[in-house]
Amino acid sequence: MVPIRLTRLLVSCLLVASAAVRADEGAHPEGGPGVPPPERPGGRGDFRPQHGPASPLPGLERLRLSEGQQDRLFQLRHEQAPARHEQHKRARQAADALRALAGTPGFTPERARELARAQASAHAELLLLDAQARHQILGWLTTEQRQALTEPGRPAPARPEAPPEGAPGRR
Repeated sequence: MVPIRLTRLLVSCLLVASAAVRADEGAHPEGGPGVPPPERPGGRGDFRPQHGPASPLPGLERLRLSEGQQDRLFQLRHEQAPARHEQHKRARQAADALRALAGTPGFTPERARELARAQASAHAELLLLDAQARHQILGWLTTEQRQALTEPGRPAPARPEAPPEGAPGRR
């Protein structure tokens, strides 16, 4: 009984390992492991948000946002897009350079540390952008919408009515 379980475990590990090797080979089609792939249209050089079009505020997609809230969310995403793109690019470049450095005879811990710090700095800037976006978005939400975000099982509230002309929050 134990040998069968052990055999199944080994087969599973081998399948996972072979899938990882195939994925690694696909990531380095030009030069093998440790050599970053070239920039190409439709490839890693294109801007793709790390988490897709999802909001920096988990659960926001469940809420029934008013048209004004949707417009503000669109504007916020549009305003942050260039900074997000730049930080994703910086993080990717630092990671690629660090991977390439590890495969060279000129590796030095100082240079590796510098590249790791550059990547960490880019990730920190992305986290800051997320925090700023969350803060702004929470300011736009009604009390009911904020409660729905903190209580996962709670149904989404109805869309808020647009405030009357001249009221605070009306654009």
